Amino acid sequence: MKKSITLVFIMSFALLVLSGCNEKKNEPAAVVPVQSVTLSVSEYAFYSLGKTFQLEATVLPADATNPKITWKSSKTEAATVDDNGLVTSVGKGITTIMAIVGDNVATCEITVEVLFVNDICGNRYNYVKIGNQYWMSENMRCHKYDTSSGKTGSNITMYTSENPGTETYNPYCVDASEKELWEDDKYAGSLSSEQIANLGYLYNWSAAVGITATEAEALKPPFEGRRQGICPNGWHVPTNADWDALAEALGGVKNENEGYPNVGKILKTKSGWGKTDRGTDYYYFSALPAGYAKGSVVCFLGLTTYLWSATPSDYNYKSYYCSLISDSDYLSCYHGDKDLFKRAYSVRCVKN
Repeated sequence: MKKSITLVFIMSFALLVLSGCNEKKNEPAAVVPVQSVTLSVSEYAFYSLGKTFQLEATVLPADATNPKITWKSSKTEAATVDDNGLVTSVGKGITTIMAIVGDNVATCEITVEVLFVNDICGNRYNYVKIGNQYWMSENMRCHKYDTSSGKTGSNITMYTSENPGTETYNPYCVDASEKELWEDDKYAGSLSSEQIANLGYLYNWSAAVGITATEAEALKPPFEGRRQGICPNGWHVPTNADWDALAEALGGVKNENEGYPNVGKILKTKSGWGKTDRGTDYYYFSALPAGYAKGSVVCFLGLTTYLWSATPSDYNYKSYYCSLISDSDYLSCYHGDKDLFKRAYSVRCVKN
């Protein structure tokens, strides 16, 4: 009898223990509340429509029970935001983008300011503010000098030969031997008007800065004042000092031998630069790989771009230019022959 009572007691105790364990097992996990949400930037500016910018949000603690973010724009007529924080510029104005997690809110002020300038050929160019400068976000594509350039309305001659002194533009006929260097076939043969509109024209140095070939041969530094050259009224061909100011505004620290590391990556577009490298285009400078013209042949189209500086070098027949290359994150500036009348590079203008 005692054994039976003991056995019943043991079984009852075991059931109580198991019951207690199950109760603990079924207890809900402790809720970890969100303490804060922050955004990668507190303000951002667009200077054209239809552009995008990715906002990154950080929710703390990392193990919060419900870290889901709700994104909102206070003025969707200016900019919208999707469920992942991708902001798109829609129209002129200012809006506040909000990242909301429970009672926690982080904000970013977005300004959409559409900036553009027209040239004498009737082309419209978007431009952006970087640091204290305003730069075109497109290459020049006009064959006439503007009204205050000193060459009112005069034409630049279309490139027809390799004769030194020919002021050239738009020599986009290419050598098939270069084709294997390009990312794809879209640049093969003569370019369409749409592609030219994106890449702009190529100019030799004398055409870019608005002087004759003879003047270019004799010219020694420094220029007096800014050189408007092919740029619209109120704009000029950038000098070395302008390029330096641009690079420094992007955080560049100059390496005397190679140029500014990381700056090239910021200036380049996100696609189109071969298979090995991509730009971030953070400020929408939107540098494209327009190559360069050598005679009637365009070289390295899709892989590199060369952009003129108006600064002549101390060396005879030399002038400066800056380059961006597909497999490098540098902005590099060099001096080359001013008698590169057989060569033609792109022109970006900076506001006076």
